[in-house]
Amino acid sequence: MPPPQQINDADYRIAPPGALIISRRLSWIIGLFILILVVWRIQSPPVITIQRLDSPDGENSAFLQRTKYLKDHFRVRIKTTGPSFVAYISPPFDRDYRTDLGERLSWSEDGKIVRLQIQDRAVWEYDTSAEQGRDVDLTDGW
Repeated sequence: MPPPQQINDADYRIAPPGALIISRRLSWIIGLFILILVVWRIQSPPVITIQRLDSPDGENSAFLQRTKYLKDHFRVRIKTTGPSFVAYISPPFDRDYRTDLGERLSWSEDGKIVRLQIQDRAVWEYDTSAEQGRDVDLTDGW
């Protein structure tokens, strides 16, 4: 029978002195967080804010944004007293980003209705007092 081996503290050291040692559970949590961040960035398209317009009364703000994923979209984000929300997303269109379609936002005089205009035509409007949007011209395709 062989003699028992002598075990010392150096045999249990798995990292060099001064190294940061984290638990397996913490490394899984960090890895999962990084994975969620990468998936979120892939799923959210790049957004370019074209115009920010405050209402005449100063209570509301509207943002005209252009998203570029597979095709371009216009979207209107409204900021009232609560958090901002996307009130309108246009149908997808194939346009070059550098092309100006004349997209503009405008507020009514009382600051209750915001309008989206494309090529000098009213396309969509949102009433902040009724909290609903409507398509101005159903035949234009926007």
